Amino acid sequence: MTYLIKADGASRGNPGEASFGAVLFDGETEIASVSEYLGQATNNFAEYSGVIAGLRLARNHDPKADYLVQLDSKLVVEQLSGRWKVKSRDLMPLVAEAQALTVGLSVRFEWIPREENTRADELANQALDAPATRPVPDQPGSIRAPRVSSSGTEVIFVRHGHSAHTEKNLVAGGDGADPELSELGFMEAEATAEFISQAPAAWKLSLANPIVVSSDMLRTRQTATAIANRLGAEMKIEPRIREVYFGEWNGLTNEELFSKDQELLDSWRGSLDFRPPGGESVNDLLRRVSPFIDELREQYANRTVIVVSHMMPTRAMTHSIMGSDPSYLWSASFAPASVSAFRIWGFEQYELISLNACAHLPIN
Repeated sequence: MTYLIKADGASRGNPGEASFGAVLFDGETEIASVSEYLGQATNNFAEYSGVIAGLRLARNHDPKADYLVQLDSKLVVEQLSGRWKVKSRDLMPLVAEAQALTVGLSVRFEWIPREENTRADELANQALDAPATRPVPDQPGSIRAPRVSSSGTEVIFVRHGHSAHTEKNLVAGGDGADPELSELGFMEAEATAEFISQAPAAWKLSLANPIVVSSDMLRTRQTATAIANRLGAEMKIEPRIREVYFGEWNGLTNEELFSKDQELLDSWRGSLDFRPPGGESVNDLLRRVSPFIDELREQYANRTVIVVSHMMPTRAMTHSIMGSDPSYLWSASFAPASVSAFRIWGFEQYELISLNACAHLPIN
């Protein structure tokens, strides 16, 4: 016998808020269904996501049966049937995933008019109207990644938005002045809050039971407040993720700093142990930041933690997760209000989603 799968995707705007629905039928009887809110995505991305979900329903139900997949997207049907080429690079990974799910499965694809696809369309629209939080995955997405026994945690790092010090290229350490966000910085904070709440569908963020953890400095608290308000999330202050201490160099412009003793500057650049006069070394920073990352691994299972901090602590925290070469602590760049995202499973494994994403920020 042949089972029927109907799939659909929805996008309010293209791209816009998106979702999908998929239904498995035995004759006229609905035997399984799935739908999911995707965040910001194109209509084609949503339609392919619906097909992928439908094929998974098929494999879970009976991989030896025959299946007819129907949807009202001519593009998806023709591409998966091999008659049209795939030209969009954004769709290529989804096409590959759908094709991989058909291996060993007896399946064909058929276009139907939209009015014959009402159940899948209904599910997609329900997901748009009442998006459900998806759980943090219990395993890394790559099948080549080692399997884990620890629960997952979603970690999103945000650098604070511009302050007057940032705009003037003034040194502003955790032991220096505590400026507020500039007008641009407040705009960036709101843009970042919106971006996280509607992150690209390809990131597959769960935003599960979110908590926002902020450095205790004013510019980070203001950035964090915008994010917490947008997500309706709890907010916590964490002094250990303050900016590195620059001691006597606080308040200097880059030009003033670079005009100082060349031997002193050469000792500082690239060093993990050198301390500016009255300040901290990078190793000092690592010693106060690393225990915080260890606590994230242990205490926030199945949650999303948005960490709002500064340039150097963000370098140190991402380094603690990735275990990269120490030169990373001087070479990685995190723009004001940039977003970096990871999934971590205890101390076993991590998955890098994005580093220093800035496309959401206003041009300045």
